[in-house]
Amino acid sequence: MRKWLVLLLCLTTFVSATDIGTLYRRAGEAYAGKDYDKAIELYREAVSELAARGEKSFDLLYNLGCASFRKGDLASARLYFEQARRIQPLNPSVNRNLTVLKSRLSDRVKTPPVGAVEKAYRHLYQSVPYTVLTGLLLIFWVLVFLFVGLLVSGRFSRKPLYYGLGISLVFLLMTFGLVNSRAGELTRREAVVFQPEVEIFSEPATSSSLLFRIHSGTLVEIEGEQSGFVHITLPDGMNGWARKQSFKSVQ
Repeated sequence: MRKWLVLLLCLTTFVSATDIGTLYRRAGEAYAGKDYDKAIELYREAVSELAARGEKSFDLLYNLGCASFRKGDLASARLYFEQARRIQPLNPSVNRNLTVLKSRLSDRVKTPPVGAVEKAYRHLYQSVPYTVLTGLLLIFWVLVFLFVGLLVSGRFSRKPLYYGLGISLVFLLMTFGLVNSRAGELTRREAVVFQPEVEIFSEPATSSSLLFRIHSGTLVEIEGEQSGFVHITLPDGMNGWARKQSFKSVQ
């Protein structure tokens, strides 16, 4: 009975993977035929199938962004490209497309310049998959405990053990910093404006002072919410409160 259960689970997984592959192929054909509405529908269906299994696909999200961009839906394109970039932050295609997309938005939000050291550090933790970073962190933790245990036992020469412990601690701290930085990017609450124009207020109420307006496709960071409003911050530091329903979250 157990063998049949395992076989059934394997067959179910195979069928699901085949369905997603079929959807992906059909969506690609629709995109090639410039039927962007159909392509978006099929890509979204494939994304939903993967999401039900707790998975994400860079290719699906990237292609959804491309199809939305071709259709002229810049807000949706921004959302899908930003989701794809969370999976592969340094992918040149998605970053190039985002640059083109932002040049066509109403809001030209300036991003503060990044120093050479910070840029190199960011490139380092973005270039290594998060699962690899967490695996390295675990390995260095194990090495630290191993060297400590060997030192406590007193059965071996202490000098090489101290060297090993010191090197392991250095790499442990370095890896911890990289993991923490990458996790901060992955958990940062960001959202895209999905209305033609959104008013930003000084307080979570429309009766408060109107500070400025932002427009469809603009990316914001969400730092809190209250009474149906979210507190948003732009890359240039401008911030305020806006209606929550005006945004879609980058996940």
